[in-house]
Amino acid sequence: YYQHTFSDQDSIIPYLKSRQTRYRYGHFNLNDGPALVNSDYEFSGISDRAFGYCWGFSTFNRFFAYAAFFDPSIPSPVAYIPEGKERNEAWFRHYGPIVDDVLRGIPRVIAGFKNFSEFSAIPEIEFYLKVKAMDAWSLRAISAANLTTFFSSTRELDETELNSLIKSLQQKLRRGELPKILFTAADSKKQLGGSLDVHSVIVNGLKMNPDGSGEIAIWDINFYFSDLMKNRKFIEIRFNRETGKRELHYLPWYEAKETPIDTYRSTLLGKVRVSPEDEAEMGALIRNLKAFCQKDEYSQKYCGMKNQIFTE
Repeated sequence: YYQHTFSDQDSIIPYLKSRQTRYRYGHFNLNDGPALVNSDYEFSGISDRAFGYCWGFSTFNRFFAYAAFFDPSIPSPVAYIPEGKERNEAWFRHYGPIVDDVLRGIPRVIAGFKNFSEFSAIPEIEFYLKVKAMDAWSLRAISAANLTTFFSSTRELDETELNSLIKSLQQKLRRGELPKILFTAADSKKQLGGSLDVHSVIVNGLKMNPDGSGEIAIWDINFYFSDLMKNRKFIEIRFNRETGKRELHYLPWYEAKETPIDTYRSTLLGKVRVSPEDEAEMGALIRNLKAFCQKDEYSQKYCGMKNQIFTE
């Protein structure tokens, strides 16, 4: 579906772009992002975190970016009791399945809440999202046998691979998508035959300079929205003057090493690729959004596209 019918002319693109814009630098609103991040602090008492759950976080963050419609004008059908614990079981039985639907790319209206930040700050939802992040990480990082090669390779991208990555990201961003990517440190010497320094993030912008250098702007799941608003994150496309070749660097991974070259290489990335499930997720999400947004006037108002008939 995705490859054959989703094009730059698809009429759902204005909706996708409206959501993408909310997660681009210069447009961030603290209320649009989740109240939790992928950190040891957040998972204290929940998981020993032998791994980070960035892949799970980037997955549920993207689904909520597109498929969750918050409406505080609709009262919650079940009252929430602060500090209610087991007394909120009925409340969670209502909202838990809504979270499950959103995480399958099924659009849902979330009554009684203004935004994702407010919703994810509810203790029961916060905990459930963390569990879902762990589940999503496990499903993708452990079950995806084709990632063995990815984890075991820290080779830097050559020019052909880098150009292919840039072209793919440009196309996806132009359509209003927030592509998920994976990247690894070039010099990791850890187990799994290669690197455990693998990170999953969402791309929210791309700036290319005439000389081929540039920046891949990202929504790094390890940082709160408030941090990203103060200090945006990006992967730098940099020319190495000594080799004359382009390299990808991620400055938050900077480490002072024993030698200048090792310090320089501390930010150098090896493999960088669009996540293998990216197009399948977006394909399902787009199908579901089209069905939701053209269902009736009630649904159309949430998509901001009244009387819109989407192309198939």
